[in-house]
Amino acid sequence: MNHSYRMIRQCETPAVSSFTKVSGILASLAVCVIVCTMTWPAVSQEQPLGMLRFMASGPIQIEIHDPEGNIVSRDVIEIAGASFQDENDEILIEIPHRILGDYLVHMNVDGSAIRLRHFDISVTDGINTTLLADYQLIVNAPHDPFVIRSSSDGYADVTAAVAEELSAAEASSSHLAWIVGGFAGLLIVSLLVLRSRKQRKR
Repeated sequence: MNHSYRMIRQCETPAVSSFTKVSGILASLAVCVIVCTMTWPAVSQEQPLGMLRFMASGPIQIEIHDPEGNIVSRDVIEIAGASFQDENDEILIEIPHRILGDYLVHMNVDGSAIRLRHFDISVTDGINTTLLADYQLIVNAPHDPFVIRSSSDGYADVTAAVAEELSAAEASSSHLAWIVGGFAGLLIVSLLVLRSRKQRKR
């Protein structure tokens, strides 16, 4: 009896051992797949988005503010790897690795510049080029910055959209201020009327 039991155990042992090994391999593969799936998005997000190059011509100066508030101008370069070139009224600012968010293009006019002279401002990522100001007169230079929105798909000029959003927010704020002012005025008038009636009763 004991001899037969040992024979059965000896026959089962290789099969059980093989099953254990296969299970271990499958478990390891499953763990590997889960870890890769969880870490892949993070690795993808760290991939560089490419460059942005801003160009301007005419009697003007431009400076670029990135989404984190860093500046590139004639006097300051706070963005890693960025460069500024200014020669014969031609300005070139290159940012080798853009990040997600809004880049602001501030324009300053030379105080001695003739207001009827023209200027141009453009931006490119090396594939697409967008004219922000196309042969415009200095006298018509905008006071607000141009807004370039950087995304994983590229970039876009959202200056007009941002201006509309700001206008809508200001209009809403102004409307709210009028409503609050109206209620405050009505409350004051009501208090004055009540006070006047009390004085008459005395």
